[in-house]
Amino acid sequence: MAAPRRILFITFDVIGPRIGGSAIRVLGLARALAARGHSPTIATARIEDGHPAQPFPIQQFEIARPRQTLASLLENADLAVLPLHGLARLPFLRRARIPLVFDIYDPVLFELMETAPGEMHGHIQLLNQLFRRGDFFICASERQRDFWLDALTTNGRVNASATADPELRGLIDVVPFGIDPTSPPSPTIDRSFLNAAVPLLARAEKIIVWPGGIWDWTDPQILMSAMRILAPRAPGIHLLVFAGRHPTDGHVETSAARETRDLANEFQLEGCSVHFIDDYVPYEERGRYLVECDAAVSTHRANLESRFAYRTRLLDCIWAGLPIVCTEGDVIADIVARNGLGIVIPPGDAEVLASAIDRVCMDAEFAATCRARIAECRHLFRWSDAVEPLDRFCRQPRVTHVPAPVKDALMLVESAWHVFKTHGGRETLRRFRQHLRSS
Repeated sequence: MAAPRRILFITFDVIGPRIGGSAIRVLGLARALAARGHSPTIATARIEDGHPAQPFPIQQFEIARPRQTLASLLENADLAVLPLHGLARLPFLRRARIPLVFDIYDPVLFELMETAPGEMHGHIQLLNQLFRRGDFFICASERQRDFWLDALTTNGRVNASATADPELRGLIDVVPFGIDPTSPPSPTIDRSFLNAAVPLLARAEKIIVWPGGIWDWTDPQILMSAMRILAPRAPGIHLLVFAGRHPTDGHVETSAARETRDLANEFQLEGCSVHFIDDYVPYEERGRYLVECDAAVSTHRANLESRFAYRTRLLDCIWAGLPIVCTEGDVIADIVARNGLGIVIPPGDAEVLASAIDRVCMDAEFAATCRARIAECRHLFRWSDAVEPLDRFCRQPRVTHVPAPVKDALMLVESAWHVFKTHGGRETLRRFRQHLRSS
């Protein structure tokens, strides 16, 4: 077996007691690679006191001077693993001498279709640069991989040399999310933890939890309609919504979050059968909330985001043993349906959603069956197995891209022209100055 390597993970997400999905993924990958003998280091734009101890160093770099503050870390690394937007925020890495791995598990392009369609052109330009510069790519599912293979082909990365690797697993492979390798905490007697955190839950007979962010590409609004149906029919069922803002982008409030609150008030549900946790739940405490719930729910609309998404927060619910109600269309929904982990429903039908919540909460035999199947399936979500393709590349890191400075320069000019037409000269100048500072 090839020697273990020094791996630099770069993230722009905060690493602290409260962490978002990208930071959870970076920590999971780094821990799994460390367990395989590698020497990972995480470089983050922000560290907060109180983050869980890790068996590897975590260092902060200055976002205003990334080139200078990352120089020594890059000098001592055999390869670097970057998020999808890493090259846009750190353009000097185009000239890095070590192989670059891009983690493209999050289909941001389709999220922009829902939230900021005017930004899609610039994002596509970013992706084209990324696919020409990257040496290896990881994504979360075979479905994502099929999509990204088309983009790699468009950017000239699929050619005659691929005959030695006919599936191109040496260029892009699937590294899904894993679940926490530790056991979830035991629930307290009579749900005393949840009742203390949200006193109104003391009236609940059953609790179903929305465990992730309230994003504009999800559909929490249909969930409010379902809870309105359930209020007279099954008043003992309460919904707990994790509604804290993302620790990295905490200033951002999504339209879906506002609309969900408005509907909960309009339907007279908030404080009765719907309860919001406004603080972002610390990662180490999430299990204490989840294990005292009876089921989990995740709903989204029928769109491209849902087809290529990987609902990472539902993996916490699998870890905690919660039966799941979710909308069909994404990869996690396929796993739930195939393994009998809960109920998968069509999008946009409040009555069907209400019936599914009623069954998963009130049908004790059905819920017990779901929990038993979840316990049987936990081994499918081990970080130690998920990281295998990345481990293979790390043991034999190699530069696979061919430099194309002329194409990159032309793309930069085209991108600047698009920004000028869309946002005007002042924004173009601001972005150009930012580019120069990061180059």
